[in-house]
Amino acid sequence: MALLTGEKRSASIIAVSYTRLYEITKHDIAPLIKEQSEVAKQLSEALCKRERSTEFAKDEYQASQKENSSESLSNFFLRKILKYFGNKV
Repeated sequence: MALLTGEKRSASIIAVSYTRLYEITKHDIAPLIKEQSEVAKQLSEALCKRERSTEFAKDEYQASQKENSSESLSNFFLRKILKYFGNKV
């Protein structure tokens, strides 16, 4: 999101094996945004969906913490994974 809005980055990543990285800068993406305004619209819609999903996950986690404050974050995600793949929770 920082690339598209100029906001401060909110995520980091650590590679655990050999990784080839490519940096996309504002300078790189500016011509695409300027020449094809539809791309900006599609990106904004994707960011909106991602933001809503993130907020929903935060709200869901906070609600689960109120129910059982001793549950760890890893157990929370374990339940979500098992549920997603159809396993009994």
